[in-house]
Amino acid sequence: MVDALAQGMSWGQLRGQYWQRPFRGTRSIGATSTLLQKCHAYAPRMGPFEAFSGLTAAAIWGLPMPSRWVAAKHIPEIVVPKSHGRDRTAGLKPRRILDARFERVEHLGLPVVPPLLALLTSCRDLTALEATAMADAMLTGSTNYPGITALELPMATEDEVRDSLRQMKRTPGITVLREVLERMRPRVESPKETELRCRLVDAGIPEFEVQPEFVTRTGRVLRPDLGHPPSRTYLDYDGAEHFGDEQKQRDDLTRSRLITATGARHIRLTKEDLEPGPFSTLVAELRRRIP
Repeated sequence: MVDALAQGMSWGQLRGQYWQRPFRGTRSIGATSTLLQKCHAYAPRMGPFEAFSGLTAAAIWGLPMPSRWVAAKHIPEIVVPKSHGRDRTAGLKPRRILDARFERVEHLGLPVVPPLLALLTSCRDLTALEATAMADAMLTGSTNYPGITALELPMATEDEVRDSLRQMKRTPGITVLREVLERMRPRVESPKETELRCRLVDAGIPEFEVQPEFVTRTGRVLRPDLGHPPSRTYLDYDGAEHFGDEQKQRDDLTRSRLITATGARHIRLTKEDLEPGPFSTLVAELRRRIP
């Protein structure tokens, strides 16, 4: 509102019925139903020591969110250094962080904490599996990973994640973060790949390699999503994008034929295979193949 008044608008104009009032002291002509719309509506009010954090920041960076998370119902979270006052505006979730840990960058026109700090401030609201998927997304260098909005990949390295954890020994969600350190892997290309890998380990299956190199009879190099080279067992997760593109479907079939032509086992999976019944069947087969 201060900006609008400075540009010559009157109080009467700002009280007009066509204005949305997403937060106290803000006005918006457009809808503010999505998370990004809410953030953009409030951003002009933010000071230099305020930044979107937690799951709000994770969503802005395009990191994978929990399936139970509903963007439209999410209350934006804002973090400030402890030496600064906490914003108590209705409709926001305020939190404070040690001054030395506070970082702020601009992304998509919004003041936000960097991706690594987004993960660290999200872990108190995540399960270990959800946080691992987020960490895997940060470590990936693949432009195929769905949803990511960062322009530079990877968003963080394994060493950077480990170094940050050493500095945040008492942060909320520290137990989840410690498990993430053990489970995170680079080169993952989707959150479902993370889920599949981790759930198989939890079921007692030896951990599959991420994007292992597979050489066909003709010398062509393929990289299945997951593989266990000693047993010659390879897994690929086919998301929705695999079924809306005829060329991708043909490529997937060719890929599967090239792998099985060598005598290896290639299993293609969809989201239905992660349901309890089909997943149990998969686990039983892998137990037979892998000593």
